[in-house]
Amino acid sequence: MKHSVLMVNSYRGYIGGVERLMVSMARALAEESWDVYGLFEQSVHEDPDFDAAFNEVSVWEGESLAEQIDHFKRIGIELVCIHKCQKSRWLHELKESFRTVLIVHDHDYYCLRHHKYFPYRRINCPLPFTLAGCSVCSGMLHKQEGKMQLINPFKQRQLLHEVRDCDLSFVLSDYMKGNLLMNGWDAKRIRLMVPYQDCQESSYAKPDGRPVILYVGQLIRGKGVDLLLKALAEVKEDYCCRILGRGNDEKYLRDLADQLGIKDRVCFAGFSADLHNEYCEARLLVFPSRWQEPFGLVGLEAYAHHVPVVAFDTGGVSQWLKHKVNGLAVKAKDVKRMAQAISIILNDPEQAQTYAEAGYRMVKHQYTRKAFKASFIPELEKLISSSPDHEQKAVEQKSGSQENSYTQEAVHRILSAVISLGFTLPLLIMLGIKSLFTNQTVVESHVIQGRSSQPLVVPLIRNSNWLIRHALLFPLAVTGKLGLVGSSIKEYQPHPDQNTGLEQSKPGIFSLHFIRSSSKIAMAKPENDDQEYSKTKSLSTDLKILLQSIPAMLYYHTQPVDSPRIDIFGIKMLNTTMIEAIQNLKLSLESRSKSEVFFVNADCLNKVFIDRDYYGILKDSKTIYPDGIGINLAGKMLGNPLRENVNGTDMLPYICEMAQDEAYSLYLLGAAEGVAEQMKTRLLGQYPALKICGTRNGFFDWDREADSVIEGINSSKADILLVGFGAPRQEKFIHQYAHKINATVQIGVGGLFDFYSGRIPRAPLWMRQIGMEWVFRLLQEPKRMWKRYILGNPLFLYRVYRWKHNRNFGRFGSWEN
Repeated sequence: MKHSVLMVNSYRGYIGGVERLMVSMARALAEESWDVYGLFEQSVHEDPDFDAAFNEVSVWEGESLAEQIDHFKRIGIELVCIHKCQKSRWLHELKESFRTVLIVHDHDYYCLRHHKYFPYRRINCPLPFTLAGCSVCSGMLHKQEGKMQLINPFKQRQLLHEVRDCDLSFVLSDYMKGNLLMNGWDAKRIRLMVPYQDCQESSYAKPDGRPVILYVGQLIRGKGVDLLLKALAEVKEDYCCRILGRGNDEKYLRDLADQLGIKDRVCFAGFSADLHNEYCEARLLVFPSRWQEPFGLVGLEAYAHHVPVVAFDTGGVSQWLKHKVNGLAVKAKDVKRMAQAISIILNDPEQAQTYAEAGYRMVKHQYTRKAFKASFIPELEKLISSSPDHEQKAVEQKSGSQENSYTQEAVHRILSAVISLGFTLPLLIMLGIKSLFTNQTVVESHVIQGRSSQPLVVPLIRNSNWLIRHALLFPLAVTGKLGLVGSSIKEYQPHPDQNTGLEQSKPGIFSLHFIRSSSKIAMAKPENDDQEYSKTKSLSTDLKILLQSIPAMLYYHTQPVDSPRIDIFGIKMLNTTMIEAIQNLKLSLESRSKSEVFFVNADCLNKVFIDRDYYGILKDSKTIYPDGIGINLAGKMLGNPLRENVNGTDMLPYICEMAQDEAYSLYLLGAAEGVAEQMKTRLLGQYPALKICGTRNGFFDWDREADSVIEGINSSKADILLVGFGAPRQEKFIHQYAHKINATVQIGVGGLFDFYSGRIPRAPLWMRQIGMEWVFRLLQEPKRMWKRYILGNPLFLYRVYRWKHNRNFGRFGSWEN
């Protein structure tokens, strides 16, 4: 019977063993008449050989798969096979709609640093994931793509919860099975998959001359290449070591080889897709990994080419490397023993051949294509046909959910009681004393929508401070009429317009929508945020919302938003929503009325104090949108709060959707060489019908090259021009050359190209929704950003305060004369 499966992975394209095994699985299933589809978080590069393994390839970078789930159901997907995914929401949505299988390739799901060894001395970690212990061990920072990034342990725990709840989990070694059991997996849901490796029919005979030692893998510390170099420095025999691969530590390793005096005997040969000739010339393969390898597929590749292996005995290596049978296993990190093992192979060709032939026989008889298929295809077929197990799982989940809800309710009431006694009661005493002297009513009643859409009368204190105003709600949370955390509080409507499916939800003093509306995240709607909360509701989610609500209270305001513009330093920004901003762009495109669009944040408004030309451009511009938490705070200080944070990074997906639907074309101008092209590739993966008619980097001489750049833009017939030079250079370029450029809409987008190309990751949503995206950027590039944020943000708020009380502050008026 024909079946359809969806394979999910972080990367589209060959990166390492994960992707190679995924393609092997896809081809094996296709040979059995399965339809195999691929879903990826991002596209590394187009590779026809990789894509050919799938009936259809999709790249989706959104946080939710809601828009994709219906498509997958329409094409008949019966099962989802997850190879690598770091988005817990994706996993949750897929599990709700399909049976799911997890292939566990590494330690990412239960180790914050993904390495499974301690950061101090890099000793292997034998412990399971715990929130407290792993958070301390991780240092809360890890390096990715050359940048330091903050780790969110709560997100990791949520991810772990989602993956271990899949219907089945496949591992390649008994060692990895033990890791899963240690981290809470159900033993009944774990299966061992047998990888396969095609064997070469050649013999062990190797070329005469200088023996070749081979290393194949990433050039990073976890793979132990530095340990290999130190071992090679102690090897007295003649050799040539070929190191195949790329990685972030390549420069460090080249320098280390030079320091150890073995530079002339070590060749860094780079990445190679075809390793056949390399193995045919190698005397032995060294596998020096210091981290706990889940399996080590490169060992099978070596044996398939009659090459013996020397390796550190870590993780799942012992699954295929049998000491003194098909190679030599050395105690982890023991450099001297590694050097001795290499010398043994080099000095004893007969023994080396014995090991090589034993490895070859093992691969040929155990790790076959037939064994590979038999280890997982019957399990997938059984899972598709076993609906009772799926129903039983649903019953178990419901039972567990009820138990968790009782725990949630108890924690809500306890915390609400603590806040009531520590904050509400003293506040009531103070307000009571005040009312005796002022004879003013300090409490007013409001009717909100309670559970089951019933009216609920709640008391509110007459005060502009959000926490004081809502202080009397905490005792209601103790009684259970409200939740400390829940769905958003809404005004009571006797006849609601539509059934949202959330009528049974209890409103909470704090909510996901409260956080997002406080930081003015664009398109934050109560019904959407409440739906999202209901899908992921748990005690850990509630605690995260509670913590994120603390900074959110600083940004929240109670003033009505009635001004169409926000005036700061004489620069008037549109106070609008994302929907209205997109509609404005659409009107300009339809009418062919030229529009220059700029985004202004706190750093931009600091620059106008020293740049008269930049100030003049912004003051005269008709379409400026406020961007960032600094402008949000400034609007609150000035009594003119923002409606939404309309920034270019959040706007781009809506621009792409509109351009795709209406057949408008984009031109990408800016950033460093190759960045715009990478951005184009990633956008087309997400919006296949989008027309990007040209790209160019932003490094050129305006005086000598501007005309040729403009000619290229005009010849492309672009409707929308995105200029990513950074402020104020992009605004000056658009202002100076707008009359020569034919594109109807010209937008200055700052560092957007770096985000959407993948060169610089954007802050996670939880940091953006509490107004801390600037902290993430500071951690990424502290040397470049510290003045902008540490000094610039307080300076901006000080200037706003001065300008509020003295409109002549900054003497902008004198610039106009």
